[in-house]
Amino acid sequence: MRGRMSTSLGMQSIRAAVVCIASLGLGACSTEEAPTKTTNKNIILDPLIVSDKTLSAGNGSSSDVTGVALTSYKETIYPILLQRCANCHASAVAPLFAANDATKSYDSISKGQKFDANDLPKSRLVVRLKDDRHNCWGNCEENAQTMLAAITSFVEKSGVGAVNVDGLPVKSTGLKLTDSRFANLANPNANGAWKFESEAGLLDDPMQPGSNRLAVGRKFVQQTLLPVGVTDAQMQAAATHSPPTTDDAAAVAARERAARIGRVKFPFEVRQAGNHFIQGRISAPLATANSFFVRITAVGAAPGAVTQWNIPVNVANQPPFRWVPLNNNATPPAPLAFNLAAGRYELEVIARGRGTQLDAVVIAPSATVDATTLQDSPVDVRSLVYDLSSTIPGVTFLARVEDHSAQSFKISRPYLATTTHTVWIRQVVPLINGKSSPQSAMFNLVDVAIPPPGRLLSEGAMVVLKGEGGTVNDQISFGFGALERLNVPAAP
Repeated sequence: MRGRMSTSLGMQSIRAAVVCIASLGLGACSTEEAPTKTTNKNIILDPLIVSDKTLSAGNGSSSDVTGVALTSYKETIYPILLQRCANCHASAVAPLFAANDATKSYDSISKGQKFDANDLPKSRLVVRLKDDRHNCWGNCEENAQTMLAAITSFVEKSGVGAVNVDGLPVKSTGLKLTDSRFANLANPNANGAWKFESEAGLLDDPMQPGSNRLAVGRKFVQQTLLPVGVTDAQMQAAATHSPPTTDDAAAVAARERAARIGRVKFPFEVRQAGNHFIQGRISAPLATANSFFVRITAVGAAPGAVTQWNIPVNVANQPPFRWVPLNNNATPPAPLAFNLAAGRYELEVIARGRGTQLDAVVIAPSATVDATTLQDSPVDVRSLVYDLSSTIPGVTFLARVEDHSAQSFKISRPYLATTTHTVWIRQVVPLINGKSSPQSAMFNLVDVAIPPPGRLLSEGAMVVLKGEGGTVNDQISFGFGALERLNVPAAP
């Protein structure tokens, strides 16, 4: 048993949820069944606990790892960033890797792949000083060496380094990009309503999670940076229309404006055709921060029409977050109906300016459904789905893999589903044709005990290089530093 699991911790209750994985021709696992992992001490079963490391509330971002990794980061890289980069990268200029909150800084560094675990001197934090001469605070060569020494110390202390593929005890078999599918994660609400916590959605920068003790789970999402030089009309145009693909100056400018607009997406399914209505738990702190754009698009269809969602400004001495319907523009206003056929859709909430805060959103066949009575729905995206039941019965691993560019794939939304057992999973390593890709350390710090029905492992995303098979024929698999059952003692 690992020494880190020996700390005596009390039992916590687990919020119930229902997740089912359909039989969809899953990729098989190539290892024998792993031995049961036993513990002599109680362990916390709350899915926001990593071994003996307590996590922040949420769905499991790289910032959830708040034990050895974050402590090492605070002692090595973070002090340099805080002292030398905070004038710009604390709050004004993205990426915000010099934020006053060390966890947010660490999350930004991890998501932005600012250090290369396989080749430390090529880390972006080093190259920007040594080669780009970017805002050096003295001699750029010496500054780069200082940063490299800090990164090296972080790697040594945290244990994050180059992956030994042969040493990974569990590996899935390979799947091709064309094997991706919906996993059919079950909606727990029988009335056809879907309810999503905002931070569980698919976030596009600069839409980012924020923290407020009055938000459910203390988290919400908002556009974090003002789109400098973008007018309201240009914002609406960029949100409403797909940017042109030509290379003329106007098209390039339009694409740049669109890239400055954050959005959050929620996949859902309509089982019975008919009118559907939207409501959100929202805080509108200012008259200039009181609206979103909304779009519903059928999977595989052209983008749907965009509707502006105007939210009443918060009232003094009243709670900031409250449930607000998406209304039409009639007088008096009435809930706006979306007539949807049966099928799969994507609900997209798009920033209009910055500062409007989305805590949760509901889409339902009734305009009068009580959102407070609904259970949270899982976010199901088209993923590669790997059957790991030969290692642990009832365990499935999912990851969203996209054709990112001619040279790379983008991997995000790693999710472990388990029907029966509490599972310990550590170090998730993407493999292209059986090989680990450089800069593929995003999920190396996953180290979590997961009870049924499962959970998202990270909100981060990584870009990995394609192999010799390219988009069509590359075999995409995953290795795991640990994948074991936990024997959990009954609560006293």
